[in-house]
Amino acid sequence: MRPFVAVHLGAGRHHERNDERNKGLVSRVVRKAIEMLEGGASALDTVQAAVRELEDDPSTNAGIGSNLNEIGQVECDASIMDGQTGLFGCVGAVQDVKNPVDLARAIIDDQVTTSPFPSPVYPISVFLFIGSLQEMEPNPLPRAKDYKFWEITK
Repeated sequence: MRPFVAVHLGAGRHHERNDERNKGLVSRVVRKAIEMLEGGASALDTVQAAVRELEDDPSTNAGIGSNLNEIGQVECDASIMDGQTGLFGCVGAVQDVKNPVDLARAIIDDQVTTSPFPSPVYPISVFLFIGSLQEMEPNPLPRAKDYKFWEITK
């Protein structure tokens, strides 16, 4: 069976003058994603690569092309889910991140490698941040092992 891939350019209305360019972008991203899947790449890796390509294009409402918030700053949201494991990562209101999907993916990867919790209890899945990530430590993701949730639930 041939893979099916659907993408979108981000929320909101896109100017008609960019229609041809946007159709070309979507076609290119979908073709590349199908090639990745047919070549054996995981769905998770394929989705991340497709979203990165959309985030890298200024004509989309994603990544560097995101709409500005009410005070003129770019804030991005992204989410990604592994359908095999049910793990997901979601980021919201992040600034200074070229590819928010990479941050969302890092949350999934962090869950897999650092979770002190037995399945099906998963650690941090959603990361919301108001302000610049440049103000944070080099690794902005909170790690599950740093939290003492088990003490709260006793």
